[in-house]
Amino acid sequence: MVDLCVTPDKKTLVTADKTGEIKIWDLAKRTATHTLAAHKKPVYGFAMSPDGKRFASIGSENVVKLWDIAAGKELRTWDFKVPFQQNKPYVRGIAYTPDGKYVASANGDSTVFLLECP
Repeated sequence: MVDLCVTPDKKTLVTADKTGEIKIWDLAKRTATHTLAAHKKPVYGFAMSPDGKRFASIGSENVVKLWDIAAGKELRTWDFKVPFQQNKPYVRGIAYTPDGKYVASANGDSTVFLLECP
């Protein structure tokens, strides 16, 4: 496993592995409710929305994805096509704003992008 996060109500766990697969788990039942072929390369990290309904993932291919937990569905993708960072990690960290309207990405060139969530 590469990373994990838990919803604020502590009922759902999200995990990722080095193949880029993400699993959404029902903690009470101890079973995976969704298995997603999320990224083409390893997942670097997650950020859980304040309401626990969505999460964002960072792929080592420099892609940020926004997901709906209940549906196990991808809502949005941001592809950071950065020529000087090709084959190197560019997006190094991710966090939701407290209101859940934006995801902030911490980037390898010391910039921060605010990504609007639908």
